[in-house]
Amino acid sequence: SRHIGPSQRLQRASSSQSRAAMAECMGCVTGPCGTRRAPPRAPKQQRVELNVGGKRFTSSRHTLSQCPTSLLAALVSGCPQEDGSYFIDRDPDFFGFVLSFLRDGAEHFVPPDDARNCAGLRREAKQLGIEQLAILLDRKLAEQAEKGEPQAPIASLCPYRPEPPAYVGAPIPNNETQRIATLNGLGVLYTSREHHYDCIVDVIAALLDMPIVLVSLVSADEQWFKARCGLDCSTTSRSSSFCAFTFKPE
Repeated sequence: SRHIGPSQRLQRASSSQSRAAMAECMGCVTGPCGTRRAPPRAPKQQRVELNVGGKRFTSSRHTLSQCPTSLLAALVSGCPQEDGSYFIDRDPDFFGFVLSFLRDGAEHFVPPDDARNCAGLRREAKQLGIEQLAILLDRKLAEQAEKGEPQAPIASLCPYRPEPPAYVGAPIPNNETQRIATLNGLGVLYTSREHHYDCIVDVIAALLDMPIVLVSLVSADEQWFKARCGLDCSTTSRSSSFCAFTFKPE
């Protein structure tokens, strides 16, 4: 029989340990924040039932996870309701467009024809955290405005939506298109709350003895609060925003 010395036994043990460690780390991924355990993969075509504002939709977990940072991806990563569906308190009239965008991608997506439905869909995209869709619609609306195209009547998909009130807020600045593009490029709108922003508003409220302190971002049709102290709502209409008056002069 072949004699195995102590050094060879040590090398074999070390090699065996290395293979075991490599096998254990096969489920790990390396990113900008270091190496971490990869999450378990859900079946790509697992069927998902959605209840959107009382209307039922059926999609797949793969489709709903196309935008990993969206509220939809976060929702379907959790547990459904007792009836097996996921409830989303949003406008069902626009949700079909959202699913089409997630299924077909930006290159093949066909947005609504008229500006008013585009604006409504853009708001839903922002609320759901689908930033790529919101940016696509911002570009379409900006192109329509530059061409001087009139607003079309409300489409049949939302026949009962009331006429929105006339805008009576701060004047729209001349650089509005560039401002909205810059704001969208920051990637901050409709993101989750962050501890350091919450600390800023809490400290300022305490130092200045102010009942309400906000970190406000003004989009095309509303203002959204990245951090807030003394106010329960996370958004208000742009027409009620006095922060929008700071845009003039540009």
